[in-house]
Amino acid sequence: MFQINDGSLKPFAKLNFKKPHVNDQGYRRYHIFNIVNTPSHITSNYVGEGGDHFLFLHQKETGRSYNFKSGVLDNQGDRVMLKPLVSEENIYYYSKKQEYTDQSNQEKNPTIGIVRLK
Repeated sequence: MFQINDGSLKPFAKLNFKKPHVNDQGYRRYHIFNIVNTPSHITSNYVGEGGDHFLFLHQKETGRSYNFKSGVLDNQGDRVMLKPLVSEENIYYYSKKQEYTDQSNQEKNPTIGIVRLK
C-alpha cells in the first residue's frame, strides 16, 4: 500500500497474502477488488484462486489480520461483505439478498445494513 507523503507516493504497508502468489500455470492466485485504509483498519475485498470471495480485515491497534471467506456474519447469521461508507469514522455498509418489500410491488430491494467497526 502507498500513501502520499511530502508530495510523493511512498510505500507504508504490505498485505501478505498466502504464498505462492502465482499458480502452476503462471496466473495470479488473488484478484484484489479494493483496499481501504481507515484510521483504525485496513480492509480489502478479493477473490481467491478457486473463485471464492474474501474479506480481509486488519486491525491497526492490535496488528491482527483476518480473512473471512464470503464475508463476516451479520446479526441474522448471513455472510456479508463490508464496504466503506464513512471511512474516517470506520462506518461500513453491506447489502444482501433482494426481497420484496411489498408483495404487490414487482421490484425487489436489497436489505442494507450499516455497521461501525471498533
